[in-house]
Amino acid sequence: MYHFFIRKYIQNITEKDIIKFALSQGIELSENEVKLFYHHVKQNWETILYGDPTTLFHAVKSEIRPETYQKMIELYQYFKEKYQSYL
Repeated sequence: MYHFFIRKYIQNITEKDIIKFALSQGIELSENEVKLFYHHVKQNWETILYGDPTTLFHAVKSEIRPETYQKMIELYQYFKEKYQSYL
């Protein structure tokens, strides 16, 4: 059931949502980083949530700032652990 709600949310997510979330976590994204994250979330959300996103993370590593990459990994691990029971 949660899969359905997550899919619907992802279908409606915007770049502004990416920016708003990042700012709430103390991260200011460049325009390129916003577009990159937006694209990967829209296209690869199931892999991010249910699979092994390691190759996705490596694919974006060279295209974002090191501090953004590190924070992305930390947030992924935190939220994955926090919401694991819902996935």
